[in-house]
Amino acid sequence: MSDISSFYTEALKGFTEKRGGRKNELCAIAELIEEQIKLKNPAAECSILCDRRSLDDAIVSYFYEIHRFKHFHGMLDNGKNGKVNYHKVFSFTAKWILRERPFTLKMKADPAVTNPELLKEAALINECVLVNWMRFVSSRALEADLSISTEELEKIIYSMKYRDFSTGFFELYLMAKIPPQPPERVPTSYVEA
Repeated sequence: MSDISSFYTEALKGFTEKRGGRKNELCAIAELIEEQIKLKNPAAECSILCDRRSLDDAIVSYFYEIHRFKHFHGMLDNGKNGKVNYHKVFSFTAKWILRERPFTLKMKADPAVTNPELLKEAALINECVLVNWMRFVSSRALEADLSISTEELEKIIYSMKYRDFSTGFFELYLMAKIPPQPPERVPTSYVEA
């Protein structure tokens, strides 16, 4: 039992700052989406609610999974703290956000006035937050353009919502969209857990 306990204790070391950063980024993206929705639908009173406990659970689970990944591949042996490919960071983050679903779009709207697109966005709010977070990270941190057509974006969001989400498949998709960056160009916060 102590081996399991020490494994998780080790996984939690030093990730508090990174967890807070990831949480703040996701919440900021949700706020931007809320503003866009309000601009598109001024008659609808709506807000995006974040279940902080679910978001914390998702982020902690992400860091545990990255730690297990590093442990399995020997990236922690001999005091090493190997870096994880940022495609995996995106994929594992998406997996846990989609599993926990911390964001909810709350509406007080008259059905006669409500745009049907708003109802669609309400059902897909977690997926929208994730895709926009990935766009933000890829443009700001990686200086890469995650250009996705509207049709392709709809397919990604549909797949995240209604298909079995596979981190491996999503990682391959992202590798096709965002070419691998030399390690010195990738900020440490996006490749280390």
